[in-house]
Amino acid sequence: MKTAEKLGAAQVPEAAKALEAAKHEVAWARALLVNRKHERARLMAERAESDAALAIALVRAHEARRAAQQAATQGAAAPNP
Repeated sequence: MKTAEKLGAAQVPEAAKALEAAKHEVAWARALLVNRKHERARLMAERAESDAALAIALVRAHEARRAAQQAATQGAAAPNP
């Protein structure tokens, strides 16, 4: 989750949703641990890890699209020889 936050997941709507889900799942996993539901807590922690990885992937995809759009714009603005 820290990596997703550092990459700016909060500024990418789809990534922000995945990151928020991961945060809720971690809280849920902690509550399950308190209630000694270890297997369910482990599964919830794995789910949180997957959602955090999804947030990272969504941020990177967003950045790649933005870079491609910039390259296309710069290419279109360049004079033809």
